Amino acid sequence: MIQAMLRLFRKQYRTRELLPEACDTHCHLLPQVDDGIRCHADALRLIAGMKAMGLRECICTPHISLRFPQNEPVGLRRHFEQFRELAAASHPDFRLHLSAEYMIDERFPRLLRREQLLPWPVAGDSRPHLLVEMPTGQLPMGWADTLCDIRAHGYIPVLAHPERYHRHLSADDFRRLHQLGIHFQGNIGSLGGLYGKTARDLCLTLHREKLYYRWGSDAHTPNAFAKLPLNP
Repeated sequence: MIQAMLRLFRKQYRTRELLPEACDTHCHLLPQVDDGIRCHADALRLIAGMKAMGLRECICTPHISLRFPQNEPVGLRRHFEQFRELAAASHPDFRLHLSAEYMIDERFPRLLRREQLLPWPVAGDSRPHLLVEMPTGQLPMGWADTLCDIRAHGYIPVLAHPERYHRHLSADDFRRLHQLGIHFQGNIGSLGGLYGKTARDLCLTLHREKLYYRWGSDAHTPNAFAKLPLNP
């Protein structure tokens, strides 16, 4: 009851305000590949939740990291095509895209050198982008150099949920990164305090200064949209 009352007083954001392309740019919808959706039925429930919020498409961004060594582009594409065919039977009007969320870890530089990557598609921008993240507990050594290496390989680095790195980086740090050409993808839940007050405050600052390039749900569960400060 208390949580329901708090949601009533929390600022709500319109889908068309945060996601004007009606596309969730970051979600773990593809089932049985990482710590996200576990089965096809739950994936279909999540799609229904997205549609209820006015979304018409989403980008599946499974984790590619040392934690999930089985995730490679060839296997993920095969798994994605099978799932897309299944999802089309229930939601033919909903478009799915495949990309990935790359952890900047010991494995990533090798993947970057081999160019075996799943770029992040961006509506209205044909330049190749790459969605990356970092551990929130401790930033990896050379992380800033890695972001520069991504640019040197011809990709625009997009740092997922920068507000969640508030223990290590300040708003000024992100302003400098933005000036260097690093893009930011914000988690909608951060606007409502889903990751804590400090992450929310940093998120609101970056949002107010229009430093976010795109927004996404970062959904890992079928009912994720019920927890977001979002209205259709």
